[in-house]
Amino acid sequence: MVKLLVWDCCAWSAWQFFQVKDRKGNYRDIPGTWTQYAGYFPLWRLSYSIIPYIRMKFEQNGLGFQKLYNIPQGVEVPWLTYQQFSNLIGNVTDMVIAEQEWQPMIDAIWENRTVEDYETTSSTVKTDFMRKWHHNRSGKPISLDEMMENEDGDIFDVADPRSDFENSVISEMQIATFAESTITEKDREILKLRMEGYTEQEIADKVGYKTASAVHKRIAKIADAYEDYVTAEYQKYLDK
Repeated sequence: MVKLLVWDCCAWSAWQFFQVKDRKGNYRDIPGTWTQYAGYFPLWRLSYSIIPYIRMKFEQNGLGFQKLYNIPQGVEVPWLTYQQFSNLIGNVTDMVIAEQEWQPMIDAIWENRTVEDYETTSSTVKTDFMRKWHHNRSGKPISLDEMMENEDGDIFDVADPRSDFENSVISEMQIATFAESTITEKDREILKLRMEGYTEQEIADKVGYKTASAVHKRIAKIADAYEDYVTAEYQKYLDK
């Protein structure tokens, strides 16, 4: 059981350093938590497949259990802090991915994920993926007739999943800080109304836009700005 726990710990640690592309094509950590993905998701399994390579790297640098066995009695074993352990696993994971040329494989796995790659329980990352998978904001399949009945009658004018980003599990305080410091007064009003449940057409009527599609575009812009804001705030945390 101890060995299995150590195995899980190392796999989970490596998983945190896998990089996947976001909507803009920039690399970032895998969204959500490890438990939100199915055990047979290829990236989940890859986090276990990397362990023998990590062990090999440790042993090449004089680390590993064999060295522990050879420590003379009475010698204190130095412990790594959480940050030191994180840095160690992160650096070695990056080295293995680069040396084994795994990044193209990781990119292909991420770009071709399916519904089955997520756990059955509801989660933000699964809901977000389902919206894209079914090409609509609800995460449920949309019929051709429903698509034809949208505001402008354009079959390709299906709502961008980003426009519903406010449904993510984020604190009201963070939203307020973002709104006050980043976006215009009109965009703040649009965000407020959208979070209160108003439709895009109702928002258009209230803020003075001629069409709902104009509001839709503004919400997509706000979503982009929010993603940039969260990324910047997370980097500040890492830099502390």
